Amino acid sequence: MDKTNSLFLAFLLYIPSLYFIPNSLYILPFIFLLITGNYKKVKFDINFLILSVFIFTLLLIYLFNIVYNEQLYFFWFILWLTNYIVAKNINQTTLRYLLFFIILETFFIWLEVFLGVENIFLHATQADTLLFSYEFRPLGLSDGSPLMGQKLFLAILILLHLNIKEKTKLFLIIYLLLMELMVFNRTAILTTAFVLLLYSFNRFSIFWKVVLSITGVLFVSTFFQTIFTRFNRDQEEIYLSGRDYIWQQGLEFIKEHLLFGNLTQKVHITYIDATSQHLHNIYLQYIGNFGIIFTFFYLLFVIINIKKNNFIYISAILLYGIFQYGIGWGISLMDILFFYFLFLPKRSLVC
Repeated sequence: MDKTNSLFLAFLLYIPSLYFIPNSLYILPFIFLLITGNYKKVKFDINFLILSVFIFTLLLIYLFNIVYNEQLYFFWFILWLTNYIVAKNINQTTLRYLLFFIILETFFIWLEVFLGVENIFLHATQADTLLFSYEFRPLGLSDGSPLMGQKLFLAILILLHLNIKEKTKLFLIIYLLLMELMVFNRTAILTTAFVLLLYSFNRFSIFWKVVLSITGVLFVSTFFQTIFTRFNRDQEEIYLSGRDYIWQQGLEFIKEHLLFGNLTQKVHITYIDATSQHLHNIYLQYIGNFGIIFTFFYLLFVIINIKKNNFIYISAILLYGIFQYGIGWGISLMDILFFYFLFLPKRSLVC
């Protein structure tokens, strides 16, 4: 794929992550590949065949659910195949452009800090601009801290994967870390820390390991009390933002539908405030959606595809999924990049 097509593909991957833009537009990269004919370059290998078998199996369960339970809904899991095709067309140039768009969005974070508002679209009243806290979380051009935090987390994964100069990479890592702390999505921050710990001991020279370690120690020691307090939202016990209740309700549903889950329909529970919530955990969500049998074989498929050159990226996304419904939406930026990293060819960069 040439640079122009790579730029356009990156743009289409990025645009649906913005405020007011529907997630359904993540289908546009696939449509773009159909129009340009780039989809023909994808080799339909054994992984594509196994995914097709998975989807066919789920389609049978879906049809059973429609016929016997008369529940009509979109068979969203078919989008895994579009994710695969898009992911196979992503290259280093595409990722560089995507990284550029995310970094560009961070300048809106600085603007929001300057204006004292969390989101420039909402015209919110002046906030208490206490950085690194729940009280003030600038959102860039996103509709919430989970999405902005997720994009920054993915940007760091992309940055670690790209073949760029070590000094440039280190500078951008520090900058994106600062952005994560300003947005203050706890899952993204903790998962990024895990990723950088693994990566730094595998790739950086001794000099930059020392620099990164000293910088981290100085920062944590200086702001430890503030960050710890903000992480726990001034609570005496560990605060999970309602996840403990959501997980408990999810487990109750799973106990009653262990083998086949909700017959491919996405599980949502009614939260205390009467809102509908997904399970905020990809493992509970998958078991709830599909049942434990399918989830076991799907996770086995993922594990089999983990190699030396994608271990850090896949383990990071799977760790992220403990506290966030990161993958499994059907189609999303993280779903597509998950497939990109999962099916990296062996000749790709080793991390």
